[in-house]
Amino acid sequence: MLNDVVGHARQDLGKISEPKAQALFETTAEVCSGLVTAFEHYERQESRLGGGSRPAACSGGAVRAFLRGAVWLHILHHAAGQEIHGAWMAAELARHGYQSSPGTRYPTLHRTQDEGLLTSRQVTVNGKVRRLHRITDPGRGVLAAGRKAVAELAGEVLAGDPAQQEWQR
Repeated sequence: MLNDVVGHARQDLGKISEPKAQALFETTAEVCSGLVTAFEHYERQESRLGGGSRPAACSGGAVRAFLRGAVWLHILHHAAGQEIHGAWMAAELARHGYQSSPGTRYPTLHRTQDEGLLTSRQVTVNGKVRRLHRITDPGRGVLAAGRKAVAELAGEVLAGDPAQQEWQR
């Protein structure tokens, strides 16, 4: 099922001329490919251990890549509703169980701005300069595409294995 998502994303990539949308589809394909690998590792580990243990693959690169994409969508989601700043975003991400250091958080905010997905302005709060970020129209397009991809993926992944469901009927 994830391989189907990868195939569709890569097929549709050729139909899109907008670079940011192409990047989103390629990222979707890469993240889903990583998840396929992670699930394969999980199954191998699970069968070797006899089940019940959390495999090392769950903390591997595929999951990290998926979570990076989730952080980007989370940033765009909140920047669509209000101006955000790095410290607030850190607290918001932590509330959802994400760990982010300033060394990754601020470069991520800068990259989203460099790609035209966010704009920013500087303000002074209590004598400290703070950069406030807000989503742009292209950022809204990426957010909409990301929401659609997440909804489709979640619908398939959370529904369980269709082959298993077919067998149970």
